[in-house]
Amino acid sequence: MLVATAHGTSLANLLRNPELVRLAGGVQSVTLGDATAQRTSSGAKTRLERAGAAVFQVLVELQGRGRWRVHLSVEGSVDGALAGGAPNAHVRAWG
Repeated sequence: MLVATAHGTSLANLLRNPELVRLAGGVQSVTLGDATAQRTSSGAKTRLERAGAAVFQVLVELQGRGRWRVHLSVEGSVDGALAGGAPNAHVRAWG
C-alpha cells in the first residue's frame, strides 16, 4: 500500500495544478466533431477529459478538524468534475 500527500485544498484545486494534476490522471482538451458538439448542452467544440489512469484509487480531502471528504474512485470523481458535475464523494465527520 502506498500513501502520499499532495498539498492543495480540494480535488478541483489539484486539477488546476500543472504539477499535481498527473496524480489524478492528467487533463487534456479534446476536440469534438460537429454532430457530437451539437448534442452537448453547451454546444462547445472542445471539452476537458482525464488523460490517463489516476495514480491512486482513493483520495481524502481534509476539510478541517474532524471533517474530511472521501473520493472512493479518484477517476470517477475527476470525470464527474470535468463533465461539470459534482465529484462523487462522501463527507465524513468525527467527534
